[in-house]
Amino acid sequence: MGAAAVYARKSTDQAVSDEEKSVTRQVELAVACARTHGFEVPPEHIYVDDAISGAEFDRRPGLMRLLNTLRPQAPFAGLFMADKDRLGREQFETNHILKQISVAGVRIFEYQNGGHEVRLESPIDKLIMSVSNFAAELERAKASQRTRDALQLKAQRGYVAGGAVFGYRNVPVVDQGGQRSHVVREIREDEAATVRHIFSMVAGGTGLRTIARALNAEGVRSPRARAGRHHSWAPSSVRSVLFNSLYKGEVVWGRTKKRDAWGRRKESDRPTNEWVITTAEHLRIVSDDLWAKGHEALQSRQKAYGFKRGSPRPVGALDSKYLLTGMVECGVCGGRIVQTWNGRKPAYRCWYNHSRGRAVCANTLVVDMHLADDTVLQAVTRDVLDPEVVREALDLALRDLEQPAPGVAARLDTLKNE
Repeated sequence: MGAAAVYARKSTDQAVSDEEKSVTRQVELAVACARTHGFEVPPEHIYVDDAISGAEFDRRPGLMRLLNTLRPQAPFAGLFMADKDRLGREQFETNHILKQISVAGVRIFEYQNGGHEVRLESPIDKLIMSVSNFAAELERAKASQRTRDALQLKAQRGYVAGGAVFGYRNVPVVDQGGQRSHVVREIREDEAATVRHIFSMVAGGTGLRTIARALNAEGVRSPRARAGRHHSWAPSSVRSVLFNSLYKGEVVWGRTKKRDAWGRRKESDRPTNEWVITTAEHLRIVSDDLWAKGHEALQSRQKAYGFKRGSPRPVGALDSKYLLTGMVECGVCGGRIVQTWNGRKPAYRCWYNHSRGRAVCANTLVVDMHLADDTVLQAVTRDVLDPEVVREALDLALRDLEQPAPGVAARLDTLKNE
């Protein structure tokens, strides 16, 4: 009995079948199909990507592991999955992946088509495959448009078509049957007072970092932080408040799109004629006069200090010209260590302490940048680049790649016992 592999991907599209939403169910059916064709599926050759779009390819660890095992020689003779669109829903990339698998000598089977084998032997086979992948990409585009149309309709009716916004609470509205019909916003007075206070401080000439520090020192409730971020005020969250037109009673939806033409997750601005703009005076927190004064003060500071909102900046440590920026964490709060200046000398310090104040992090330590860089480089050369350490790290990485997805091996053992 030959060895086979299984690939399963959970779809992010809510319009798909329940089976496609469950990687466990996909694995079960694929393993059963493999057995009917005379194959056995070792646990280490079950590859899973959970809740990842079919248009994403680089961010799918299960697919990357599968493709990496094909070289230099595939350790299995067959690949079983629900349908070839589990590999992807962008026709160019999907066709290329199918070619890689076929060239490696691996047969491809779809259990949803009765265990049908996907063949790429003749020009007709390749044409049929291209048309099929075109249909899968078309369906993905239609599903995306259906979702956008539904959200746009909510926005046009004045309903919530996004997440929570500081200063408001989301209130579900139920229909006569007790089911949730839609969600509306209502002003949350304690947070609304903070919004007005921020605008007043900016109008008075206070800088964003000073405002963030003051709010943190006073223990003022802050907007919900992103995953992994400290729950407190930062200059960026103060700026977000100042540029949110909802606070002056204007709802704007559809400013950005989340994916590019290839379906990859990449945010970009939409043309202004695609925005949905509605007036909602009942949601106004800031008067027109206070809004205007606050933005006039911001523009005055921009002219005085010579910076422009939205100017490009490095993203992540790989783009930084400083060695340790983005790589080192504060030993007190766990925040990022960033480059700053100690007099005229470059140095490192905790970003949370610098931007959010002692109320968030009490670590005021400032370290000479050149001294820190040299110390780290010497340690890396001595302890990390040692040949024995490198060999052990490679062995550990290879063993991790050979491990099956969590929970799948146990489920496979259960199926074998049944």
